Amino acid sequence: LTSYRDLLWYGPVQVGSDKQEFLIDFDTGSSDFFIAGTACPSCAKHATYDPSRSTSAVATGDTFELKYGDGSQALGSVYLDTVSLSGLSATGVPVGSATFENGSFTTDICDGLMGMAFPALSVYETGTPFFNALMSQHAVAEGVFAFNLAGENASLHLGSAQPPFLAPGAQVFWNDVTRPLYWEIGLQQVSVGAAVPVRNTTAIVDTGTTLVVGPPSAVAAFYASIPGSAPAPKDVADGFYTFPCSAPPQDVAFTMGGVDYLMDPGNFNLGRLEQGSPLCVGAVYQQSRLNFWILGDAFLRGFASIFD
Repeated sequence: LTSYRDLLWYGPVQVGSDKQEFLIDFDTGSSDFFIAGTACPSCAKHATYDPSRSTSAVATGDTFELKYGDGSQALGSVYLDTVSLSGLSATGVPVGSATFENGSFTTDICDGLMGMAFPALSVYETGTPFFNALMSQHAVAEGVFAFNLAGENASLHLGSAQPPFLAPGAQVFWNDVTRPLYWEIGLQQVSVGAAVPVRNTTAIVDTGTTLVVGPPSAVAAFYASIPGSAPAPKDVADGFYTFPCSAPPQDVAFTMGGVDYLMDPGNFNLGRLEQGSPLCVGAVYQQSRLNFWILGDAFLRGFASIFD
């Protein structure tokens, strides 16, 4: 995988009998695969999928509308086609060919997004998401995939609970999925040192979200445990909080399955609010109408994550 400014991690995927190649963002927070289509006027920056070039492409007659947490949308038509990733191929995979995109999709380096959450979350009416298709077609030895988002050796490994980036003898801590739509698990608490401002909730493990997101009241309680923190000005960073750059928190932890996962302080600190400001911005922010937490890349960069 390649990091794009530590905002997202992407890799090459081939689609169709003619192996049309695209740069794809891999997202455990959604379940559908879409790419820019040739009929998309807002997709000029991207490589575009042309189903007429693929002898394995089948038009389903279905349309789709996908909406994401940052407000971005993609609309288009659904095809079934062969999809390949790192030498693993599945046939009859639903591929959304976008005829319209907005928001970050128009500016991101990626040509599309591959959802890797559960099939029940898919909005497509036909077919099975890519990794589940690999499983049903016996293209992988195990129904497991793993991410390593750390440093220059970031990677996605398919088909094994022992990915090569896992150190020999490394202990793996498993958490049960509480609701098989997202990769949602129990979040026992969020702590800052000895303070425990958040208890007994759930969290979605989401490679498609850059930061860590929580409900407004929970995030407010979290930052109340960090001396000198305050809501950032809305015109600068709406939903975010600041803290003194001279005293960044070193002991932010998320507890799951009885294990404390300490967030890397360097990943928590997004940098100064403005040039020369004594205040820095935290990587935990609030989102209205949210009743669970989202553990995004700023958290996941500190750990290997395995999805079974």
